[in-house]
Amino acid sequence: MAIFGDKDEKLKINKLSKENAELKEQISEYEKVFGNFEDMKKVTDRVREENKRLLQKLEENIEVKGKLEKRLEELGEAVNAKKENFLSKIFAMESKSDDIVIGNNVELSGGLKSPKNIKIGDNVMINGVVNGNETVSFGNGDQIIGNVMAVKGVKTGSSCKFNGDIKANGRIEIGENCVLNNVISDTDIVIGNGSKVNKISSKGNVFLKDGVTVENGIEYKDAINIGQNVSIAGEIKTLKEK
Repeated sequence: MAIFGDKDEKLKINKLSKENAELKEQISEYEKVFGNFEDMKKVTDRVREENKRLLQKLEENIEVKGKLEKRLEELGEAVNAKKENFLSKIFAMESKSDDIVIGNNVELSGGLKSPKNIKIGDNVMINGVVNGNETVSFGNGDQIIGNVMAVKGVKTGSSCKFNGDIKANGRIEIGENCVLNNVISDTDIVIGNGSKVNKISSKGNVFLKDGVTVENGIEYKDAINIGQNVSIAGEIKTLKEK
């Protein structure tokens, strides 16, 4: 009985020893995996921190870049404004006694001045003042950067664009679909169909054709004649006698 008991005990001990060895082997493998996991976690944490720093730097660089681009844009606008102001004070063409007539593809860096009439046509762009002692007339694809001044009057064609003011002692007639700043006359002002004006000041009558837009009010002395679909913003008032 004791012999069989001892044998059974030995078998149990051997089995337990084997199971124990297997457990030790598994624990060893787990420790290896866990150790690798800890190493990987440390690496991952470092990568995350580095990415965080890189993203922060990138955001800072984007902000700096945006500020630089804005500053460059402001400087560019300031330079262009000074350039336009300089060009507006010089005359590319000045006549002492005759009319000035310009046609075809003429582009001038500077203004025009004549004691008589000035006539401009075709694809003309003038970066300067236009000053005529008699009449000034425009046509075709004109774009005038400076002020336009005339004694007897001003007349424009269609689809013209004027960045400066138009001033005349005489009658001013604006064509269709023009874009204008301020229009000032001692007599009548006529604004063509679909044209857009900042402000009108007339010591005579004001005629607004269909679809005209006035953004900043009208001053007039005699009467206003308004077409269809006209839009007027700002104050409308009559000029008082001085």
